[in-house]
Amino acid sequence: MELKCAVCRVQSCREEPGVKPVPVFCPTATEPGMLAEARQVYADAETQRLARTAAQVEAEGYCRWPRVQEVMEFAYRLGVSHLGVATCVGLLYEAIRFKDSREAIGFEASGVCGMGAWPPRGNLGGGDGEKSLPGK
Repeated sequence: MELKCAVCRVQSCREEPGVKPVPVFCPTATEPGMLAEARQVYADAETQRLARTAAQVEAEGYCRWPRVQEVMEFAYRLGVSHLGVATCVGLLYEAIRFKDSREAIGFEASGVCGMGAWPPRGNLGGGDGEKSLPGK
């Protein structure tokens, strides 16, 4: 399945089904069983609780609260005590500050950093001047 959501100008998924035509490349048109499979996932009670809480936080704070406030409100409403952060190496210091600030208010926090620089840029055939860290 090829996802082209980033280039879609119709965005029929933002409306009730049937309001806008579905583009021919949309997975809802090309993968007929996809929506039924998604509905099955939502039959799970824990998934329903997560989705309902996310919808409530979104309705209340989307585009009105900073993203960190949305995340924290979601966590408080779910009653969780452990937060995880996934980040790229370019945002590692911000992730560390987020982790430290959450621990300061009683949350357990952990994180993982992806290796966006793999394979090493020198292995791609470019010169040293094309690297973000020349000489390495």
